[in-house]
Amino acid sequence: MEDVTFANAQVVVVATIASLEPGMMTMSLPPQCHYTVALAGAEVLRGALPAGPLKLIVVGDDKPATGKPVALCGNYIEEFSAFTCLSVNVEQAKASM
Repeated sequence: MEDVTFANAQVVVVATIASLEPGMMTMSLPPQCHYTVALAGAEVLRGALPAGPLKLIVVGDDKPATGKPVALCGNYIEEFSAFTCLSVNVEQAKASM
């Protein structure tokens, strides 16, 4: 998977993760978990959010928090948008674009 940053991502969004549903988990080292997420109050800074499912791919064992503003970035993969980086420091993420 290509390293995606706030500077080169196709989609950058500031939003609150309203809910997340765990999906596929890989057995790789480090492990990856693919979550289906619902966003609230989304402010799209680059790109466009598809009407279909949104996926958040997390490397490691950390589970993303819900209910707090975060910056998400990622690329379009097949029929969904996959976010592969998340920052709880929204202002720093905006500055790095």
